[in-house]
Amino acid sequence: GRLTAIALFSRLGGLTLASDHFLHTIQYCEIDEDARRVLKARMQDGSIDTAPIHDNIKTLDGTTIEADVVIGGFPCQDLSTMGKRAGFTGAKSVLFFEAMRVAQECNAKLIILENVRGVINCGGGSVFHDMVRELNNAGYDFKYSIIEACHAGAPHRRARFFLIALRRDLVPTASHPVVAPGDPPCLDHNPFWDTPFPPVQDLSLLPISEPTRPYSISYALFCLKKKKQQKQQLYQHND
Repeated sequence: GRLTAIALFSRLGGLTLASDHFLHTIQYCEIDEDARRVLKARMQDGSIDTAPIHDNIKTLDGTTIEADVVIGGFPCQDLSTMGKRAGFTGAKSVLFFEAMRVAQECNAKLIILENVRGVINCGGGSVFHDMVRELNNAGYDFKYSIIEACHAGAPHRRARFFLIALRRDLVPTASHPVVAPGDPPCLDHNPFWDTPFPPVQDLSLLPISEPTRPYSISYALFCLKKKKQQKQQLYQHND
């Protein structure tokens, strides 16, 4: 059967749809009223699991929920290279710590997080190291990777940060692979599925490099150019 899950920062249910084959969502949390309406519509048409929707992560009590997994894409506004990059001093991305609170309260076996690539180097790496420290103190080992949309078949790159944390008492006791100091945090060098969970302390020593300019911009310009060409062809045809 599927693992039970709390879907934080649910938005329109994208992560829920993507993980539906192995997660059964028993609780949603979404602050935006319009997004909650979409979630309810998707429940009604059977696209996602039917479950309660809480409206504020700050008041969600994880002690009342028995869930195997906490999953969510916490707010990226303070981490993205397209914003002011306030990091955890901002009002939105700091909600990462609320996600960790809920995970600890329900004693989640797994934590799955998604965000922009900029989480790696925001604040000169201080944000990521704060995340490492929080996960370590909460008793989780983790692995992470930068995965691009083209890896899932999309016609653009749109790099995204994904992290999977496993409660330390569930980590196999077998020896962990050593992360080479020169290995960058990318899919090829740190595959999610093919290696055991390294100790969290090793990952915290990985070098933090500046991400390139978001590829989504170049793809958007390509789409606009293509649309303009199609419009010109339509006008020529009508003439």
